[in-house]
Amino acid sequence: MIIRVDKCSSFGIKKRSSKSIQYQPKLFVNNQLIPRIELGESFRYLGRCFDLNMSDERHKSELCDLFNDIISKIDKLPLHPRNKILLYSRYLLSKISWNLTITDISKTCFSFNFKSAINEDINKLWSITSTNKNIQYDIYKNAKDVLKAFRNENEQRLQNHLISQGSFFSSIIKNSTSSFNSLWSSVQSRLPKNIFNFTVRYINNSLPTRKTWSNGVCHRLPIVPFAPLLSHSCTSSLVVKHT
Repeated sequence: MIIRVDKCSSFGIKKRSSKSIQYQPKLFVNNQLIPRIELGESFRYLGRCFDLNMSDERHKSELCDLFNDIISKIDKLPLHPRNKILLYSRYLLSKISWNLTITDISKTCFSFNFKSAINEDINKLWSITSTNKNIQYDIYKNAKDVLKAFRNENEQRLQNHLISQGSFFSSIIKNSTSSFNSLWSSVQSRLPKNIFNFTVRYINNSLPTRKTWSNGVCHRLPIVPFAPLLSHSCTSSLVVKHT
């Protein structure tokens, strides 16, 4: 097993004068020093943050940032107030509920920290509907328009991604030499079977195929999948087609 030192961190606690203090241990793997957690900082393990005092300050800070970020994004959406309230109650709660299950943050503390922010936004929305005419002022007339807009946005994003992807492989083919192509073939032939299978599987999962393309985007776009062509080329030489 290969240990990635850059993916590791070390956290040390020692006893001094009947008290436990944090220190920075010097641990080496293959003559490389494992990165040390700064004094007073915490490390994350299985989603939970641990520090010397076993406090939840980092979780509270992350929850506040996440909450404010979601609130601001929902507030900027061109939606009717009642739809925003639905997003607050369904989407926002699901995003923060998992953090509450892995920490010891009490509901009282959580409510105290977010009470003013929640009431300020919701009261503003309610004031619009209660003191003014309830006019549907958002840009979408019905649910079909919303789905159509989201679908068009995803289609455009994926199409731009495929164009960039095609340009990337075009540059490889254009600038590669015959010696490079033969080197690619010889190197992959000497790879262990498990590593070769992993690389082919990774490429297949990274590039769009006919199946993955038909699942999430418009069927009218004439896109030729890359993955089957690239997988086939891995057994001979670096030959990739694109559109």
